[in-house]
Amino acid sequence: MKYKILTITMLGIIFVSTLNLALSRDLCPTCDGEGEIECPYCDGTGEIEEEETTCQKCEGTGEMTPKILMRNMEASQHDGATYVTGTFQNQENFEVNGTVTASLGGYSNSTSVSFPPKQDVTLTVVIDYVGSYSTLQLLQNVKLSVTGIEDISCPYCDGTGVALSTSTCPECDGEGTVECPTCDGIGYVADASSIEGQSGSSNLSIPTGVLEAVVSTAVVAGVALAAFLAVKKRRVNEDSLRRLSSTDFQNWVLSRVGGRTASSREISMGIDGFTLGGQPVLIKQSDDVGMTAFDSFASALARSKARNGVIVAFGFGSDAVRGRVRAKMNYGLDIQMLTVEELIRSKRML
Repeated sequence: MKYKILTITMLGIIFVSTLNLALSRDLCPTCDGEGEIECPYCDGTGEIEEEETTCQKCEGTGEMTPKILMRNMEASQHDGATYVTGTFQNQENFEVNGTVTASLGGYSNSTSVSFPPKQDVTLTVVIDYVGSYSTLQLLQNVKLSVTGIEDISCPYCDGTGVALSTSTCPECDGEGTVECPTCDGIGYVADASSIEGQSGSSNLSIPTGVLEAVVSTAVVAGVALAAFLAVKKRRVNEDSLRRLSSTDFQNWVLSRVGGRTASSREISMGIDGFTLGGQPVLIKQSDDVGMTAFDSFASALARSKARNGVIVAFGFGSDAVRGRVRAKMNYGLDIQMLTVEELIRSKRML
């Protein structure tokens, strides 16, 4: 009798706590409240590499001569010398070193110059010579040039002669970020402001998704509580679960979520079982489940026409969130990440 009263009391507490949690305003765990995430298609670069083409910079040779463009030149004579001023622009994305030489009537002078990438450099070279030139003749006879620039291995194609053409990423339109699929770009999940009050009435309309989450959580919490009361003397931890066979480990996970084992056909598709609410489950006895597992599971969910699923593991890799986002963007699927520790401590219920 006391267990029955305890069960009812705890179910009530769990239900109320779950409702409060569902209506609270929490930062989205995927985007940390930013509302946007790095685009998983272009890795945040805004560009997609397409196909190999001949490198336009070296024309496929693998070698190139850096290009320095002379934009303008002026010349004047005074104080017994000729002053030649020129503006040069480095056309490359890297620094280029060269020599600028000015010459007139068999006389010349040179200076070493460093040209920063994509910038203009203006300098004056002085020739210790003055001839009988009008302004127009002076400009026609003076020479200003850049020398000493040697051929180098083409940095644009790493000397291969082949480059990858790129295009603007179609998913992020070149921005490098996309709307967070977990919170739909608002930065928060389970927002209390989503409860709409009806005008002229004290009734509240709870969004269907929130209500379903509360009911599902309460139901599964009841199952988990019953299981706890039945095996309260048995204690498990991660170490003991790691020592289980894969079959026993899967059975333990499915028992914790009140679910069932998948059929042989479903297993061949990549689904290990189902939760009490019918969500497909992928169970990994691993500490580093990453994007590859998410991609495969998403494909299995799409073939089975499911809309969401759960991956259970001891831990997840650094690219797991990216895999979850790809599943959302590619298939419109919501794949939850659940750790064994959370199952043991009943922090999360399905």
